[in-house]
Amino acid sequence: MSTDLRLQRYALAATTAPIAVMSMSASAEIIYESIDVTIGGIGSVAEEFDVNIGGYGSARFYAGQNIAGPTYLAAVRAPGGNKSDSPIEFFVTGKTSKKDPVIDARRFAEGQLIDGGNRDQSVNFASFNPFGADVFPNGEFAFGGNGYVGFTIDAGDGLRYGWVELSWNAIFKLLTIEGFAYETQVGASINAGEGIPAP
Repeated sequence: MSTDLRLQRYALAATTAPIAVMSMSASAEIIYESIDVTIGGIGSVAEEFDVNIGGYGSARFYAGQNIAGPTYLAAVRAPGGNKSDSPIEFFVTGKTSKKDPVIDARRFAEGQLIDGGNRDQSVNFASFNPFGADVFPNGEFAFGGNGYVGFTIDAGDGLRYGWVELSWNAIFKLLTIEGFAYETQVGASINAGEGIPAP
């Protein structure tokens, strides 16, 4: 066998193996997007920032403190407050109810499985309003730090699971949205922090 023919066979073997791997993973893939945006601070109104998740829909993040009173908020809402505008829902700490004045986002630790639970499109990460429902610091991010919030995308063919990485500075009332990831395969669970590309 000639050296050229042997090299051609090695080249063919080297190119066919990755194609097989690629075709197996084409149906299930984790999409990650880095954002690295900080909003909020001490001001007259909370700042807002819209995040488009994979073209499926948007989530509007809010953060800040109102200088007119000792109130603060870090939250995510359906754009325009209309829940029909977005198929994105975030996991919450308990059962959602119209009677609940505040619905708190569930905080996931890195590596924790995201695959089920109660969800809502409007949730708080941290809130405090001594003149309203939140007379004490409220929410799983209330005292600051980073973590993940899980979400689902309902595009009409089943649920896709994902996460958003957040960091809340409780002193300066700043919310940093680090990035998000979601599983493209319907019904496939995801771990918080999974899918971030290696440096």
